[in-house]
Amino acid sequence: MKLIKAPVSKQELKDCNKERDGDPEPVKAVVDIVRKVIYAGAETHPDGEKALMDDGSRDEDLWGVNLFPDKTGEEWINFEAMINIRPYLGNPSRYIENLSVREQVSSIINNLIS
Repeated sequence: MKLIKAPVSKQELKDCNKERDGDPEPVKAVVDIVRKVIYAGAETHPDGEKALMDDGSRDEDLWGVNLFPDKTGEEWINFEAMINIRPYLGNPSRYIENLSVREQVSSIINNLIS
């Protein structure tokens, strides 16, 4: 498991998942869209959410994704996670429905993981 605050490679991302279960994909990740950090490689999205909240993040700023480091383009980020069910934020499903939030999450991921 890894808190990503500075750029890392996709290989480093896969390695943090291997520490957990040996399987490089998918990598469960939680993105803080305000602090612009990622917690990757947790067993579950709620584990990553808790780790970020323990590090000072606010729950309403956190969004879960699944990352597929061996894929490229739009296929490498899947915007679905149980923690994304937030009707009070206008997101009633597992999928990040708000295009602006998806773009923020995608931008942070692509800036920190290459």
